[in-house]
Amino acid sequence: MAGGDSNPNAPNYMSTFKCVGGACEETCCTNFQVDVDRTTFRAYMAVKEPGLDQDLRKYVKKLREPRSASLYARVQLTPTGACPFLDGDKLCSIQNRLGESALSETCRSYPRETWARDGRRYLGAKLSCPEAARLCMSSPDAMEFPRDPVEHPGDDGLTNSAEAAHVHRGASVRWAVHAAIEEVTRDRALPLWKAILFAGVITETFLSNDPALEPAGSELLQSIGAYTAETRQTLLSEDFGGGDQAQVFKILTGIALSASRKGNAHNRFPSIVQTSLGEIMGSAQDFDGALKRYAEIYKNNFKRFDDEHDYALRNFVLNYLYINRVFLAGPVLPQFQNLAVRFGLMRLLLVGLSSARPEGLSIADYAAVVSSASRIMDHDASVSTEICATLDAVEPRSVSLAARMVIPPV
Repeated sequence: MAGGDSNPNAPNYMSTFKCVGGACEETCCTNFQVDVDRTTFRAYMAVKEPGLDQDLRKYVKKLREPRSASLYARVQLTPTGACPFLDGDKLCSIQNRLGESALSETCRSYPRETWARDGRRYLGAKLSCPEAARLCMSSPDAMEFPRDPVEHPGDDGLTNSAEAAHVHRGASVRWAVHAAIEEVTRDRALPLWKAILFAGVITETFLSNDPALEPAGSELLQSIGAYTAETRQTLLSEDFGGGDQAQVFKILTGIALSASRKGNAHNRFPSIVQTSLGEIMGSAQDFDGALKRYAEIYKNNFKRFDDEHDYALRNFVLNYLYINRVFLAGPVLPQFQNLAVRFGLMRLLLVGLSSARPEGLSIADYAAVVSSASRIMDHDASVSTEICATLDAVEPRSVSLAARMVIPPV
């Protein structure tokens, strides 16, 4: 890892994160592609442990054309999608018999994600891990950073982002926009769905063409700060109509059903989709009736709990922006489409679950929806492609359509 900062900057929830092993509701030892680095592969082939040595040779296979030293071999999963080294207690037999140091880099690091920029290291976790999702969504300050890199904020208004320091010493417009989106998302005075609308309009305004580096204090970077303040006030004061809610509902339910078909017995997502959509559509006579029931459940069952625990989905979005470095590279529109649809879809499923819970929703429900959905959506690249293709088939390259995915039902 590059850089001289040995203590990575990480959100609060990472300070208490640790694998819960066999107690995990949805173990990462199923359905995930497990790549093995060259050093670990060679160590596995030299193992003399009775029984385990034969399994390692049987199930860990060198790739026909290794792409790198880190992508050198792969564990062949069982027909049910489980790792062959997962024992009856849902623990890793390699770790049990050889120790944690024998794990491949993939298994040793997941769900942690680390990266470096300008000598500073960052650490977070993928919320496809149920325990990471639970910790991230259980506390209002879970996505706060105890080591704030912005000691002397500049005058562009970008003061709360974990990465905002880069803006103040000369950075790309992408970094400034990313920092502005994170700052607005942290503002709990602004409904979360409006913060995501902000992400759509600011990226369309400043990132429609890939801008170059800007010196700190440049007129363009300062204009991003002014635009952020002005647009935030507009979002606070304006009420937005839902547009074609039937169209939005049809798109989100279609994507949810399609993604659920990519799961199997090891994944909770298909069951969550079935329960949630069953609550919304089960008693409806037709599609219009289902849409009306969706709006009623949102108002009567979901909204109060979500307002009281606003930090839960907000922390999910903040972590998604942080872990995926959203908008910092690559085409902008597909990233906004995926952000908006993920939020809209997870909220839809939580609305349905709120009707299925006589005792009311819990943060455990939020963590279950986010981790199970992320398990499929973040680890199967075809889902992101499908999201973009679905939206583009309705309105090609439309920020407006993606934005409508986050507006609540009315």
